[in-house]
Amino acid sequence: MKRRNREVSIFSMSALDLFASALGAFILIAIVMFPYFPNTADQADLDDALERLRAAAGDNDELTQIHDQLNQAIGALREELSRCQRQVGALEGDLGACREENSSQQDRIDEQEAEIGALREESARCQRQVGALEGDLGACREENSSQQEQIDEQEAENARLRRELDELEFPHLDLVIALDVTGSMGDEIEGLKAEIDGLATILLRLAPSVGVGVVAFGDREWPRPLTRFRLADIGSAANRTRLAGFIESLSTNMGMQDPPNPDQPEAILAALRAAVDMPWRPQAELRQVVVVTDNPAYPYEVEATVSAASAFAAGAGGGTVSSVFVSTGGSLDGTAAFLARVASAGRGQAVRAGGSMTANLLLSLL
Repeated sequence: MKRRNREVSIFSMSALDLFASALGAFILIAIVMFPYFPNTADQADLDDALERLRAAAGDNDELTQIHDQLNQAIGALREELSRCQRQVGALEGDLGACREENSSQQDRIDEQEAEIGALREESARCQRQVGALEGDLGACREENSSQQEQIDEQEAENARLRRELDELEFPHLDLVIALDVTGSMGDEIEGLKAEIDGLATILLRLAPSVGVGVVAFGDREWPRPLTRFRLADIGSAANRTRLAGFIESLSTNMGMQDPPNPDQPEAILAALRAAVDMPWRPQAELRQVVVVTDNPAYPYEVEATVSAASAFAAGAGGGTVSSVFVSTGGSLDGTAAFLARVASAGRGQAVRAGGSMTANLLLSLL
C-alpha cells in the first residue's frame, strides 16, 4: 500500500494523541467551570477568550480527525504487515521445500557421481584386462605361428619320409631300441606307447621280416638299471601283443632307488652292451641298434661306449648303431656331440628328435 504523504513535525504519533486528548479535556473542563469564574474581564475579553476556545476546539477536531486517519493508516499498515508476514511465511515454507528438494537432488547427484566414479574404475580395470588379454592374444598368436611353422616343417619331413619309404625296401631286419626311461623322458615313453602298433605295421611293409627288441635303461646306480624285451619276430600276432604289453609297462624312473641318484649321465654303455648281446635272428641281414636319450654316458665310460658301437659295426653280423638325441630341460651340454660320435662309430645315423617317435626311429634306419 502506498503511504500517504502527510508530514507530522516535532511530535510523534503517540505524543500527538496525548496532546489532543489533554487539550480536549481542558476545553471541556473550562466550559464546565466557566460560570464559576469571576467576572473580572470585560465583554471583549470574554469574546476573545470564547473565540480562542472555539479555535482550540476546531484544532482539537482537526487533530482528532488526523488521529483517526492515522489510526486507519496504522490499521491498514498492520494488515499489510500481516499480509507481508503471511507471504514471508509462505516464501520461507517454499524456501524450506526448495532447500529440502535441493538437498535431495544433491544426494542424488552425490550418488550418481559415486556411481560414475565406480564405473570409471570398472572401465579402467576392464581396459587393463583387455590390454592384458591383448598381450596374451599376441603371445598366443606368436606361439601359434611358431607351432604352425613346426607343424609345416614336420609335415614336409613326413612327406619326404613317405616318398623315401615308398622307394625303400629293407632286407630282413632286426631292430633293438635302447630307450632312456629316466624322469625327463616321459614324452618319448608315451609317444612310443601310442605309436608301437603303427611302427610295427610300417616295418613289416618295408621288410620281408622284422624282429624287435627293447632295452629300457636308467642310471647304473639304480637297483635295476636295465629292463629287457628279447628280440621277437613281430610277424607273429602273439609277439606283437607281447611287445605292445612290454612297451605299455614302461614308465619313468622304473627301477630307480629311493632317494634317486642326482647325477645326469646315464647307463648308456650297459644298455648298448645288452642290445648288441641280443639273440639276433639268423636270417636278419640288417641288425640295427638305436639309442634314444637326452644325456650322455658317464664321463669315464664315454670312450668305452664309442668303442662298443664301433666293434658292433665291424662285426660279422653287419650291425649299425644310430642315436636319437632328445633335447630336454635336463640335457647336458655336449650330449648331441657324444651321440653323434656313437652313431659315427656305429656307422649309423645321428638324429635330433622332432615330431613322432616313429619318424625319429625311421630316420635312424635310413
